[in-house]
Amino acid sequence: MIYDRVLLKHTIPRIFRQASARLLHNKGRLANGNAGLFSNLNGFLDRPVNNRIPRTSPRKQYRQDYDRSRKFDIKWNNGSYRAQEAAKSVTDKVVDLRRDGKITVILSNGELLRSNIFQLAKTLNLDEQGILFLKSGEDYDGKPLPVVKVVDARTAKNAYSDMLAKKRTQEMLDMGLNANRAGVSTKAKDTTKNIKVSWQISDSDLGNQKLNEIVSQLNKGHKVMLFICEKESNKMDPIIPKTELNDFKRLPDKVVKRREEIMKTLNIIVSDHTSNVTVEGNINSRIIMKLQPKKVKTMSAKEKRTMKEERKKERREKLQKRAEKAKQQLQIQEGGAEE
Repeated sequence: MIYDRVLLKHTIPRIFRQASARLLHNKGRLANGNAGLFSNLNGFLDRPVNNRIPRTSPRKQYRQDYDRSRKFDIKWNNGSYRAQEAAKSVTDKVVDLRRDGKITVILSNGELLRSNIFQLAKTLNLDEQGILFLKSGEDYDGKPLPVVKVVDARTAKNAYSDMLAKKRTQEMLDMGLNANRAGVSTKAKDTTKNIKVSWQISDSDLGNQKLNEIVSQLNKGHKVMLFICEKESNKMDPIIPKTELNDFKRLPDKVVKRREEIMKTLNIIVSDHTSNVTVEGNINSRIIMKLQPKKVKTMSAKEKRTMKEERKKERREKLQKRAEKAKQQLQIQEGGAEE
């Protein structure tokens, strides 16, 4: 009995001391854990903000540059070489402004239509139609929106010729060349029209389409430069280098004879509409014909009145002859009826 009391006297305090020690130990661990948690949270919130712009991978950047450099290219199965080049210049300009090709189209009847240059180009019949670049407007979201107009083939080709002439003139002025040597004048009214004639052209095209194109420009008072060369050639330089004149490939007699016939036909076409013709080049490679239009004589007011009176007199005489002829036919018919 006495032994049990002594055992309890020493055991119970020891149990309380051990329990208290464990409680304090656990409390300290909990406090340290919460402190670490809040420390990590504060460190996350106080971290410096990374404003660095993400870099594009080299592979993706190469693809973007490749897409920008690509040109929309369509192969037409109709129209002349000049008509195809004129249409291609418009499509390239549209794609440079807007990669997706969205445009506003003005149809031949004046109707406005939202379309796509790719779809429009595929539906064109370049034998009869063409397109002109008018201006660049803005879409609803502020992006450029090119405006394109559908016109007849001749208008499109004439506009393309004017654009090439202006471009060539500016290039010559930038290079510091003598404008007189190049056959180009800096005067606004003294323009030069460039017309390409292929060695492979047919007689019908030469006698119809090219004849009308050349004569119409000369009658307007424009100087004309005819570039007679291969169909695939893009050489439109008005000055032929000496190396090209001396270094050329001999052609078969049949080909040379055909080219001589083309030159003979061209000389006949321009003879009645030019005051001066200059021919440069070689029939084995390419030839440039520089045509000066005939000067149109300006009439005075008195001469114009005299011409109008003469025309009125001619019309009166024609009407009088028709009336007399109709009267004679009527008399013949009446005489036949009496018999």
